Amino acid sequence: MPYSSYCIPHIIFMSLRRILKVNKLIKQEVGKILQDEIDDPRFGFVTIIKVDTSPNLEHAKVFLSFIGGEEKEREIKDIILEHRPEIQRRLNRTLEMKNVPLLDFGFDYSVRHADHIERLIKQVKDEKNPTRKIKSN
Repeated sequence: MPYSSYCIPHIIFMSLRRILKVNKLIKQEVGKILQDEIDDPRFGFVTIIKVDTSPNLEHAKVFLSFIGGEEKEREIKDIILEHRPEIQRRLNRTLEMKNVPLLDFGFDYSVRHADHIERLIKQVKDEKNPTRKIKSN
């Protein structure tokens, strides 16, 4: 039996700790690269919300958030796809890892969903109390 029962949870904890550390490092470095690399007025204000790295450290998904609608999302996707090879190259040079995870980009819609829920709650409150609506105008 190569591992004691103590070692297995310890190995899992160390793996999780490493992934969390890699997530944080990728988030920081990609943020710097996006600031330096993308000089496009269409890009606007984009925030990295989180990074999820696969357990084998081969892939990392970078979740972005932005202000704007579907058209803005398409523009940002196009810009990211255009600059993705250079972002990956710079990350490969910056991180001191044997194998740097391959980046993929996606969007985090949690802020948009929260805003939508807030508007729905306000709408229900206004419908229940029409005098409140008049007072706010």
